[in-house]
Amino acid sequence: EKEQDIQGERTRIETVRAKKHAEFSQAESAYNAQIAEATGYKEQSTYLGDSYYQAKANEAKAIEAEGKAEVEGLKQRIAALAGKGGKNMVRLEVAKQLAKANPKFIALQPGAGVEVSKTDVNDLVQQLGIFEGVASQSMRSKSTTK
Repeated sequence: EKEQDIQGERTRIETVRAKKHAEFSQAESAYNAQIAEATGYKEQSTYLGDSYYQAKANEAKAIEAEGKAEVEGLKQRIAALAGKGGKNMVRLEVAKQLAKANPKFIALQPGAGVEVSKTDVNDLVQQLGIFEGVASQSMRSKSTTK
């Protein structure tokens, strides 16, 4: 009877061991799954961050290259305008712009340089006439109200 009790106790202990071993295996696999998932998220975030950084770095390089090219172009334009034909180039550009604008009247200011102003005297006279008409009408209305 004691042998059977001992044998039953041994069987129960083995059953508990097997059950605890199964629980341990499940817990271990859940732990490993969480570790793998976290590692995946970390790697994905790292790749996304690296690609974003690389894209912005490339964008910054492109902006810098564009800026340097623009500066170089401006330096060359300044050098060209500072040379012998610079004044003539500016005068030619002003003439092109004036021809494009199709002005009615152009008044060149006396003196050296390229100072140009456009004045349409007819428009000024018309505006003054309108203002004078409005002023005289308001004077008439004031004198009739007294």
